[in-house]
Formats: sequence, structure tokens, C-alpha cells
Amino acid sequence: MPCRPGWPVWKASVSRAHCWATAVCCRSMRMDKQTIFCDAEALRARAGSGQLAGVSMAGGHYVGLDLSGMRFEGVEASSALFEDCTLHETAWEGGRFDQTRFVRCDLAHSRFEGCRGEDVSFEHTDLGETWWQGCVLAQVNLATARLDRMAAMDCTFAAVRWPQELSGLWLSNCRLPAARLEPGSNWQQVQVQDCQLEDWQMEHAQLNQCGFVQCAMDRLQAAGLQAPYAAFWRCSLREAVLSGAQLGGTNFEQADLAGAVFDASNLRQARLVSARTPGARFVAADLSQADLSHLEAGDADFSQAQLVLANMHDAHFDAACLTGSDRSRIRPTDAERLQAQQWRPAHP
Repeated sequence: MPCRPGWPVWKASVSRAHCWATAVCCRSMRMDKQTIFCDAEALRARAGSGQLAGVSMAGGHYVGLDLSGMRFEGVEASSALFEDCTLHETAWEGGRFDQTRFVRCDLAHSRFEGCRGEDVSFEHTDLGETWWQGCVLAQVNLATARLDRMAAMDCTFAAVRWPQELSGLWLSNCRLPAARLEPGSNWQQVQVQDCQLEDWQMEHAQLNQCGFVQCAMDRLQAAGLQAPYAAFWRCSLREAVLSGAQLGGTNFEQADLAGAVFDASNLRQARLVSARTPGARFVAADLSQADLSHLEAGDADFSQAQLVLANMHDAHFDAACLTGSDRSRIRPTDAERLQAQQWRPAHP
């Protein structure tokens, strides 16, 4: 049923509606009990209240709109294209974003809660200092987006394409499987905690002042990674590949490194305190001055490794392979220190 420009249409069921105007075109298929906006003026008129609830923007092409500060509740935006729009400090609650595209939009300082969608793209869009909570999005294209100081909690972002330059990202209790960083990516001051990051790829990427805390990062593919003084504290990196990586001073304290590969990696002054490495490979790796206190090496392979001045206090290498390794001037178990660590007060 055609509609005249400027009129919002209320229908329980619409088989096909084509609405055209100078700034916005909106095309909809079966939008049950939702308002379908036909042009920019109708949308702005409804937006005058500062809130859009239960409306459909699906299939629309929205160009140059300024809806800064708007609150969108339960908005259907599937297959919509937002182009050169100013959506600064907006709030999106329970929105739907299937095949939605934001192109050259300003979404900085916005908030997204409980949103769902697949094949979502933010092209050359500013998402700086946005807050995401409880969102589930798949096939997310962030490759050209600005994400500085973006924060997310309790979200699932599957198959994300991340930007090469990123700073200040904060993630907590999120699930982000099968993500890929392009070779040469440079991430600064990224903090990730209690997240599931299985099957990530970050070969030849750079991580500067980045920390991963209690994250599941099994099967990480990170050959040639440059992450000096990064932290993987209490992370699971089972079967990860970090061969040829620059990991000097990196913190792997209490990490599970079972089956991981660190062949020919630089681990000088790294901390592997109380880490587990059964089945891991450190062939020709440089572990000079590394802190291996309380390490559970299991049957790890340290062939040809450099262990000069490594701290091996209470480390367990009984089944490990040390063939050809340089263990000159290693620091063995300190008996007095171990006794103090094992001391427990007597119970009355």
C-alpha cells in the first residue's frame, strides 16, 4: 500500500510499502504493529520526544540525519543503511541489526544494550567511548571503525573483523570466538578479562601495554607476535602457536600452556611462575633471566633453549627434555625461601 511522504503509517501487517523522500527512503516487508517512517520529516517529528520505541527503520536509507541524544527502544533496523548520520550519545536498547550498515556515522559516546544482529558493518564510523552490554552480534565488520576506549561487558561478538589500529579497548566477560587481527595490527593499552577468545588469529601483530586476565585463548595462532611486557595472567593458551614471537618480559603467571609452541621465541625476563607446560615446545627459545619459579614443566621440550640466569626455584623439570640447553648460572631452588613458602601456622 503506497503512502504519502511525511505520513507515518500504522498497520498490523504490510505486504509491501515503498516510500521515497529527499533524505530517507524506507522499504518494509511485514512490519507487525510498528510505525513505518516514510521520510526524514516524519522521523524527526516523532523523534522530538527524544525517544523512538517499537518503530521500524528496516530497509531504509537514512542520509545525513542528526538524531544525537536519541533513545531507540526495540527498533527494527535490519537491512537499513545509515550514511553520514550524526548519532552522537544515542542509546540503543533491544535493537535488531541484521545486515545493517553504518557508513561514516558518528556514534561516539553511544550505548548499546541487548541488541541482536548478524552481518553488521560499521564502515569508517566513530564508535569511540561506546558502551556495549548483553549484545549478541555475528559477522561484525569493524575493520575501518574507530574504537578508541570502547567498552563491552557480557557480550558475544562472533567472527569480528578488528581494525588494525586500536587503543584503549576494554572487554569483560565477553565471548569473541574466531576473531582475526590483520598482520601488522597495532593494539595499544587493550584490557581483556574473563573472556572467551578461542581460535583467535594474530600472526605478526603488535600488542603494546595489553593485558589478558583469566581468558580462554586456546589454539591461538600468533606466530611472530610482538607483545613485550604484555600479560596473559591465568589464561588458558592450550595448543597456542607463538613461535618466533617477541615476548620479553611478558607475564604468563599461572597460565595453562599445555601443548603450546614457543619455538625460537624471545622470552627473556618473562614470568612463567606457577605456569603449566606439559607437552609444550620451547625449542631454541631464549628464556634467559626468565622467572620459572614453581613451573610445572611436565614433558615440555626445552631443547637448545637459552636458560642463562633463569630462576628455577621449585620448578619441576623431571620429565622435560633439556637436550642442548644452556643452563649456565641458573638459579636453583632456594631452600630457605621454599621452607618459608610452605610454612603454615599450627592449629591449636
